[in-house]
Parts: sequence; structure tokens; C-alpha cells
Amino acid sequence: MNDFDLKKYLAEGRLLKENMQDADLLASQAIDILDEIRVYAEDEELIQYLNKSMDYLERIPSNDDVYSAIQAVADGLSPYTGEAFDYEVDDMQSELERLIAENKLLKEEKRSIVDYDNRDGRTTELFLDNGDSVEVDVIELYNEIRKNNEDLAENKMLKERYDKESLLKALGDADDAFIQLSNGRELVIYNPNSNNDENADMWNNDVVYAVSKDGNEVEVLYSDIAGINL
Repeated sequence: MNDFDLKKYLAEGRLLKENMQDADLLASQAIDILDEIRVYAEDEELIQYLNKSMDYLERIPSNDDVYSAIQAVADGLSPYTGEAFDYEVDDMQSELERLIAENKLLKEEKRSIVDYDNRDGRTTELFLDNGDSVEVDVIELYNEIRKNNEDLAENKMLKERYDKESLLKALGDADDAFIQLSNGRELVIYNPNSNNDENADMWNNDVVYAVSKDGNEVEVLYSDIAGINL
């Protein structure tokens, strides 16, 4: 255990999980900002750009930095800013940049763990920024972090894959339900078997039309659904 770097494994174990969750949440918040103005947008080019940007943020490649992705979307709004668009896009651009800045600040302020004492190679005392401390078994801690990382990777790969049949089965007799997308965004779906033709029309073989909190219909691939909450 002489070569074991506790701080490195703490950082890898904690930050891997936090960064994946934070990135999904941040992308979802950016999508909500874009979605709010899309409702009122009238310019077809702007609407197309918003749709394309929201789709991109829902599927940010794993090797892309979420901050850079959102900033790129914000920069791409520049042709639609100014008086011609009643300065509404200017506000949205500012909101996206504020979202980036605030999340970066929160990330920096998160509590860090510092290892000040690992003399016996087996136990160590961890000191938190708030002054608290706890003695832990290094080997047990290492094994737990490694297991958590493996579970995290496995859960991401084995996340239930929904199709129309399995989603209908999960919905059961409920009139409606919340679905959560892989990026953390929540939408509402309605039971097609509720004697409502409009609800039935929202269900296709590859996609289902869900409703956002603003009342807008959103086309959702079944494969993008991470869970359902009745």
C-alpha cells in the first residue's frame, strides 16, 4: 500500500460520479432556458437553431465539456440578438452564461477532503473543510470507491431500455406519469388507453410525445427514457 494515493482515489471516486450527475443536470437546466423562449419565438431560423441546440444538449458526447457545449450554444445565438428580436435572445444568452458561471462557482465551493495522516498505511484520519474529521480504513475505503465506480459504469450501461411496449407496461392503468430522460429532464406522458384520441396519437413506434412543464409537446425517443414515476 506504499504507492496508494488516497487523495487521488477519493478525487476519482467522488468526482467521477458527481461530474456525470452535475453535467446532466446542467444540460437539463440549459435546455429549459432554451425551451422557455422557443414557445414565443416566431423566426423560423431561430426556432430551428433552438431545436437543434436542445437536441445537442440532450446528447452531449461524453468527450465534450458541458460548459463549453453550453457556451457554444450561447455564442450561436448572437445572430438573433438585438432590437430585431426584442432583446429576448439577449436575455437568454445572458441566462446561459450566468448558468455556466454559477455552476462553476458552486463546483469550486464544494467541500473537499484532505488526508493529513496516513502514517500506518492502513488507517487514516480525514479532515473536512468544516473542521470535522473521521478515521477510516484505507483498504476498505479503496475497495468501496472501486466498487462504486464499477457500479456506476455498469448502471449506465445496463440502464433499462424502454420501448413502446415496456413503457406502456410500466405506465399500467395510470392516466399519466412523469418520465425522466437520461439528461435528468422530466416530462409528462399520458396513457393512450384512456379513451382520448389525442393521447393515443402521442404514441408512435419509435417515439412518444411528452409534455413539458410549460405545456409544450416534446418528441422523445424511447431509448432516451431513463425512468418513469407514476
